[in-house]
This record gives sequence, C-alpha cells and structure tokens, in this order.
Amino acid sequence: MGRLISSELERFTTALWLERGLSDNTREAYSRDVQGLNAWLLDQSRGDALTASESDVQAYLGARLSRGSSHRSISRLLSSLRSFYQYLVREGDLSSDPTQHLDRQNRRGLCPSHFLNLKSTSFFMRLIPRWWWSIVIWRCLKYSTPVG
Repeated sequence: MGRLISSELERFTTALWLERGLSDNTREAYSRDVQGLNAWLLDQSRGDALTASESDVQAYLGARLSRGSSHRSISRLLSSLRSFYQYLVREGDLSSDPTQHLDRQNRRGLCPSHFLNLKSTSFFMRLIPRWWWSIVIWRCLKYSTPVG
C-alpha cells in the first residue's frame, strides 16, 4: 500500500469510530477513498497519500471526474480525503493538509449554468420571479471560481 499508509489508515478509521461513532460501512467507504488515492498516486509515480501535494489531489479528483464520476461523488470523495488529512495534521503525522484549499475551489452556489442548458434556463427564468434570479446570480458570483 505504500510507506506506512496502512497503519495511518487503520488509526484514522478507528478514530472515526471512537470520535464520530461512524458505522463500519461508512468507515470502509472512507478507507476505500484514501486507498483509491494512494493506489492512483503509486500508479502515477507521484509517491503515496502521505506525500501527496495539493496538485496531486487535484489531479486525482480530475482523473476521477474524467472517468465519469459525478460532481456529487467527487464532493463526497473530497470530504473523505479532507477528513483523513485533517486527522493526520491533528495527530502530528503531517505538517500540512493538501486538501486545505480545495474546498473553496470546488464549492459552488446554486448556479443554473452548472446543470441547465440555455434553453432550459430561459424557460425557468420565465417561470421564476426576477428577485429570485438576482439571488441565484449573486450566489454564482460569490461561490464560482473565476475562469482565466
């Protein structure tokens, strides 16, 4: 599995049970998520999950997205990885969390351009009051990452 990742992962899943009372299935899902990142990093000759950088994690999430994972699955995956890295930083095993800044980059408000095409958006804009659209647009501007 690479370096000492198995012992860190075991301690992490135990902490999930002790601190949060998470079920076996949930802890196994967290473990699979971290193991998936670790296996991908080893396969890409990028080290392992304990030496991953922010760009490594971003590349992994991008690879999962390009293989057809939904944005919701990517968000759940990022949540698992963030919990793992926050645990390692808290325990003193790592000095920094490579997922620390990824949350802000991936969190988006309710923005129609993410899930509607132009025709659908025009249809809904006629059905919904103007004041509501000003809130939606404000949220898009607040939470969207600038392009370019």
